[in-house]
Amino acid sequence: MLDSNYNDTKVTSQNSATVANETQRRIFEERLPKHNATAALGYDLGRFSVNLNGRYYGPWTDSSGNATGDIFQRFGSMVLFDASLSARLGEHVGLTIGAENLFDSYPDEATFQANRGLIYSRNAPYDTDGGLYYVRLGLDF
Repeated sequence: MLDSNYNDTKVTSQNSATVANETQRRIFEERLPKHNATAALGYDLGRFSVNLNGRYYGPWTDSSGNATGDIFQRFGSMVLFDASLSARLGEHVGLTIGAENLFDSYPDEATFQANRGLIYSRNAPYDTDGGLYYVRLGLDF
């Protein structure tokens, strides 16, 4: 499965309470990535199954205010990979070993948010916690 998305948001009027100034216009137009894609591949072989996923997020912009005004930071694109291997151990028991963000990737650091105790932007369109590795035991009743 392959899924791709392209968004191009343009504010055409700033005569509203929602888009009252230039900062709000930029947030609406640039906060989310224009390009976003996912790919998934699954394969079953007897009692085993493998799932591989890839996620792509294009560049996006975040803002942070300070005493002198608004500061904008452009973040680069991000690619994340997930994988899992499942085995049917019996009629009602399954075991899965997997990883989300398999290669423990991290985004660009949020340069202007350190004063808030943040390393990464809290507005990122993806997780910023690095890799997540798990073992799951499933029971069917």
